[in-house]
Amino acid sequence: MVATRLPNDYAMQDGVPQTAVQEVVTNPHTGMSVQLTRFVDHKLGKSYARAAWMLGAAAGQTASLQRLKSA
Repeated sequence: MVATRLPNDYAMQDGVPQTAVQEVVTNPHTGMSVQLTRFVDHKLGKSYARAAWMLGAAAGQTASLQRLKSA
């Protein structure tokens, strides 16, 4: 069993807009999504990209026989 979710937008605080472009990128074969953040460091003259997602996993309860479906 694996559970994933996208992280919150930590750059948006107190109504001040972010200084980067964020988008959700989804793999069509697996359905897994990542939060892609792209930004530019104007002092260095470089652009960057960062992909993030959160992962959680746990052992199932074999005695309960529950079937989990994607929401």
